[in-house]
Amino acid sequence: MQKIFLRANGDLTTYIVVGLVNNNLVIGECHDGSYQELKKVDLQLFDGQNYLSEDEDKKEVASTERQVLARYGANVNMIQKQLGRLAEVENEDARTVAEGSPEYRPTLSYHKRGNRQLNIELHGDLLSVDIDGRPAAKQRPQPTFDNNAWIAYWDYDKGLKEAKDISSQLNSVSYFGGALDRQGQVIVLGPAKDFTAEKLPRYKVTVKKYLTVVNDVYDNPQDPKGQTKVKDTSVLETILATQSSRQAHIDNLFRTMKAYGYDGLEIDYEQVWKNPLGAFRYVKFIQEIAAAADEQQVPLRIIFEPSVPANKLIFPEGPEYVIMCYNLYGTHTKDAGPKADPAFIDTVLGRVDRLPRPHSIAFATGGCIWESGQSPRMVTEGEARELAKSLHAKVQREPSSQALRFEGRRADDTAVTGWYGDSETIRAWKQQALEHGVEGISLWRLGGNDHIRTYYVGLMP
Repeated sequence: MQKIFLRANGDLTTYIVVGLVNNNLVIGECHDGSYQELKKVDLQLFDGQNYLSEDEDKKEVASTERQVLARYGANVNMIQKQLGRLAEVENEDARTVAEGSPEYRPTLSYHKRGNRQLNIELHGDLLSVDIDGRPAAKQRPQPTFDNNAWIAYWDYDKGLKEAKDISSQLNSVSYFGGALDRQGQVIVLGPAKDFTAEKLPRYKVTVKKYLTVVNDVYDNPQDPKGQTKVKDTSVLETILATQSSRQAHIDNLFRTMKAYGYDGLEIDYEQVWKNPLGAFRYVKFIQEIAAAADEQQVPLRIIFEPSVPANKLIFPEGPEYVIMCYNLYGTHTKDAGPKADPAFIDTVLGRVDRLPRPHSIAFATGGCIWESGQSPRMVTEGEARELAKSLHAKVQREPSSQALRFEGRRADDTAVTGWYGDSETIRAWKQQALEHGVEGISLWRLGGNDHIRTYYVGLMP
């Protein structure tokens, strides 16, 4: 067994590996300690040698045995007897694999020395492997795992601090600050240019910066409190109405992204699936912006809600598709509960599978508070802990979701229930997604998380 590790970190929790194992070329990738096999090439088949069936192998073993006994027979009678039996074995019919006999795969010794020449090339996201001068893994986009996290413009300073704390684990960071005005023109809120000037150190890897644009409408980008509508679909109806209006919007998006100095673009348009015509036009828009991004060599991420009808629509290859996996319970539910649980994650992962690769999943930090006489409200992990402490409430971990919950009462006897996640919660959700084989995990959001480094395997608190 021989293995070559590429782009490995110090504790081998993240790497690309090319190895020769049991006469197979194996290419794999590990992220945060979770391994995924990407490609496996059987070298016997690679050399053009088909496998025998079990029946054929038994016949070959019996034939070899008779030949050895005949060669070293003690006397002429013994030799003639073994030659007769050899003739019987040779005349027996042995079913082939095509005729229904199982394929025989021998187990090879890990210590057996081979004589192979490998040429491995990894340029950016392209990996190729030649064996003995012949391509075994053709050069193609390497499905680089995307560890992503969002920084929100309204919590920029805290988000940036956490991004720097975990930059060695990140492939990209999305600045959640792009929105629309009443005419559908792209506007950018907060210190967007300051963020592009910030350094996010990671050894030999550039952490990409995406500008996230959402369909929230603002009257004045200088006054975020002047927001008029969240997840406005009426402005999208105008933007997506025709091919020319979609193209104008695409040009506006790329022009804005480049003006602010971002590496890539992220589209997070929501509430679009309820209207069939709007959904059709949005898919057309994705097809058109994907083609434009490919032409301009701009990384593109498309964010979907958990309700995306992935099994009914056809999306183009090219972008990274990310499905939100949060808000199972939240401000929209009367009942209290976690942002996600195993069953919900499995449902979302099923939708992820129907999307073109690369496809990813997004989890949310923090939680939600339900208080008698008030609307539910979102809180960060830190805010949830402080509230529980002020109420002298006992915090318990719910075994299924691995989320934390507490119940308490204020001085006026008002009932308060809180659910939120911490590093242990997020790591459990990540593990479920990694075992499923996603190609990226995004975290909404940075800022207000206690001990953010513990959210990532391989980092010390």
